[in-house]
Amino acid sequence: MGKLKYYVLTNKNLIALKRHCSPLWSNIPKKDLFVIINTQNEDFRAKAEEYLVEEEIEYCITESDGTPSTGKNSFLDNFIESENEYAVLIDGDDWLTPHGVWIYNHIANLEEVPDAVCLKNQFSLWPQKVVDDWEADSNTIPCKGVRFFQQANWQSALTGQHIINARKNGVKTKLFKNKAQAYIMYPKKMERVHAEWSRINYYYIDGTETHSRVVFLSKKAAKYKFDGEHKVGEDTIQYLQLKDAAMRDEIKMVSLDESIPSYIYDQRISGVAISSTWEKSGKGFMQWLQILVEKYLQMESEGLLHTEELPEIEIDYPVGYVPYVHDLVDWREYIY
Repeated sequence: MGKLKYYVLTNKNLIALKRHCSPLWSNIPKKDLFVIINTQNEDFRAKAEEYLVEEEIEYCITESDGTPSTGKNSFLDNFIESENEYAVLIDGDDWLTPHGVWIYNHIANLEEVPDAVCLKNQFSLWPQKVVDDWEADSNTIPCKGVRFFQQANWQSALTGQHIINARKNGVKTKLFKNKAQAYIMYPKKMERVHAEWSRINYYYIDGTETHSRVVFLSKKAAKYKFDGEHKVGEDTIQYLQLKDAAMRDEIKMVSLDESIPSYIYDQRISGVAISSTWEKSGKGFMQWLQILVEKYLQMESEGLLHTEELPEIEIDYPVGYVPYVHDLVDWREYIY
């Protein structure tokens, strides 16, 4: 078996951190867990370190500049220098289902282990109302399970109509006080920029979702770093770089269908993407989206983007296998 380590990035929520090795949640063995504390909150840093020392869980503390890429690149550096052959990265307040832990252990045991595994048909927990208290217990926040990254209406997204509708609906639902406030977050220019962003997603990811998270990496794949210029979208840039490497046969990259969720995006508490979007009364959305699209267009002009779909990994489940996913979905139709 290739030596596999589960790396957790943490920066704000002690309750979420404790889920990873809890028998009630992910139940990752403590010996297989490594936590990277990357935070500007000194109080949280102290509490997280105290917990990890008490539980005898490996960890390190890295310098934080408030951007996701810094912590993620710290993970890559730590993994490359370690004796571990493979790594699973769990971001922020997200978590693995026990089924997910089984899946990634299974992949690390294959005769031919892929260098990178990304997710499709991804599952997330979306709240009735996003909570800004970073220390809140997200387990108590009312939510629903959604396939958050799936784009329901590509025609609307590709023509700019999506942004026009967002303005109208924002006023109608009183997200914005009036039309003028809606134009702060969704200026006229965004119709074109968002349509361009959607075009890149549609043609170069998989034609269904706007993002495909990479969760499993080999040492060979870990050399592709996260772009520190971007507060949002740095993970998609890395995905596109890895996909380019796979198309050039430098690495082996596959996708994993998340009909039975292995990785849970927990969006019940505000994270960097949401907070960055609402900066300066909503002007933040255009700011991060504009520079992200510029990066995409640069990669496209350099021939680094590919329309081909990645091969999907097939999981050979043992007879009688029952995936444990905390009642998030009815898994039975996907196994038998």
